[in-house]
Amino acid sequence: MATSRRTNDGVLGSVIKTIETQLGGLDDAPILVLGLTYRENVKELAYSRALPLIDRLGFHGAEVWAYDPLLSDAEIERDCAKPYHWGDSAPFRAIVTQTGDKLWQSLDFSLFPKLEVLFDGRNSLREIDLPASVRYFGIGVQAATRRRAAAHV
Repeated sequence: MATSRRTNDGVLGSVIKTIETQLGGLDDAPILVLGLTYRENVKELAYSRALPLIDRLGFHGAEVWAYDPLLSDAEIERDCAKPYHWGDSAPFRAIVTQTGDKLWQSLDFSLFPKLEVLFDGRNSLREIDLPASVRYFGIGVQAATRRRAAAHV
């Protein structure tokens, strides 16, 4: 169990380093974290890796927003993030998924004209079509090898 926790904690550092490198820094960078619960469809925050991620992104100067369909705005604010409302346009430069919620597959990227990075923390968006300007990173999936829905047409 301790080894698993250390491994998961190390992944957080990797996520932050990747986003920081891709954006050229995190100072005042608006970032959206999707999924705060431990896993999708379960309203449980214990063991959630999203909470330390939000904390560390904020520590590094990012402006962190979050959305989870199971949590209220007040619950999200308690977790030190600004609540994002699904379907709103926003100037996010990076989006990080922390659960594999199927809702993320319906992301409308036209709402995020400044988006540069999608970090897929649950390997759940490996087949999603992205605008050419958005770089994809994921746990266990690299941009060069991920399957895109358009490639299967």
